[in-house]
Parts: sequence; structure tokens; C-alpha cells
Amino acid sequence: MGQRGFGGGPQRGGGGGGLGRPVHHQQGGGVAQGGTIVSPEDVRAIVSGDDDGRILVKNAEALAGGFDQSTTRTSIRRLYTEFRQIEAMWRDAERREIAARRATLLGPRLAYQTGRAPALRTLTDVLRQMLVEVAGGTDNEARRRRFLRVVEFVEAIVAYLPQRERRN
Repeated sequence: MGQRGFGGGPQRGGGGGGLGRPVHHQQGGGVAQGGTIVSPEDVRAIVSGDDDGRILVKNAEALAGGFDQSTTRTSIRRLYTEFRQIEAMWRDAERREIAARRATLLGPRLAYQTGRAPALRTLTDVLRQMLVEVAGGTDNEARRRRFLRVVEFVEAIVAYLPQRERRN
């Protein structure tokens, strides 16, 4: 049996789409430039070791640049808003446990969002991988710091979207 964590389900070997495995999408799936998603090494670096933010910026720009026309800024901003709400809860000492639980429940929410907007699959797959890394924090404070980096990643994607829309 695989381990459970933020991300909404067990992590098992085989198949595509889990932590550390490439994801292959059909056309219109929002695949980042070059047909790849954020590498497992970059996911780990963004969440727990990218002190200067360069890896975060490089991957956010590539991911935002790979979305097709069906991917709306509104859909991505909606995800960003949910991440920001959880971040705000984590700052409040009385609501930290609730924030940790809501972060855990983001995995199923991301899966649901992908069903409603298939063009977001690459983004939601990467975010689910990041949530698994967040869950690997040694304590609630470490998980909060890791989650903050995921919020910064989503914020950077939102920031790069207008540039993509002007190019088209």
C-alpha cells in the first residue's frame, strides 16, 4: 500500500500522473512547453529548497506559457484564491489544524477541477505533487512554510498568464 498525504490519494508505482512520473496528455491538455511537466526534482526544490526562487520562476513561466486557449485565467485564479485562503488560515494559531486539513483536501478538489476543466490537468497534477511534498514537512510549521512556496508558485503562474494572453 502506498503512503497517503496531501494530494488526495495513495502514491503507487506504475502508470502516469503520480509523483515522479511523466504525464502524457492529449492535445488541449495544457501541457507546458516541450510537452513536459515540472520535474520531480524541481517540485522538491520549489517546495523545500529554492531559496532564490529561480526554479519557481522558470517553471511557472513555462507552465503558464503552455496553456491552450481553453484554459481561462479565471479558472487558475479560482485555484489561487483557495490556496491563499488556506495560507491565511495557517497564519492564525487557532486555525492551523483546519488549514492543514484543508490543504489535505485540496487533492480531491484539484481532481474535481480537472474533471470540469481538462485543460488544467498539467497544472493540477503538478500541484498535487507539490502537496505531497508539503505533507513531508517534519511538523506543522515546516508544512506551512512549504505550503507558502506552493502559493508563490501559483501566484507566479497567474502573473505570467497576461503575457501569454497578449502573445496570442
